[in-house]
Amino acid sequence: MAGSHKVDFVTKERDGLSRAVADLEGCVAKQRDEHARAVADLERTISKLKEEKGDVTSQRNDLREELIMVLESVSDVSAGAEREYRYD
Repeated sequence: MAGSHKVDFVTKERDGLSRAVADLEGCVAKQRDEHARAVADLERTISKLKEEKGDVTSQRNDLREELIMVLESVSDVSAGAEREYRYD
């Protein structure tokens, strides 16, 4: 009878531990899925930021070219005004 009680106790403990292990495995799988989603979100954000950086760089280069053209125009106008002033 005492041996049967020990077997029942061990069986219950084993079953309890099996459930605990299954619960932990479920938690690990859930955490792994959440981690994978977070990594995917970060990769999308990084990709989007790289695109925006490219757009900003392109806009900066366009503005630089416009500024050079404006400065050249101002220089031309200034030089023309200086020549007219000298002739007067």
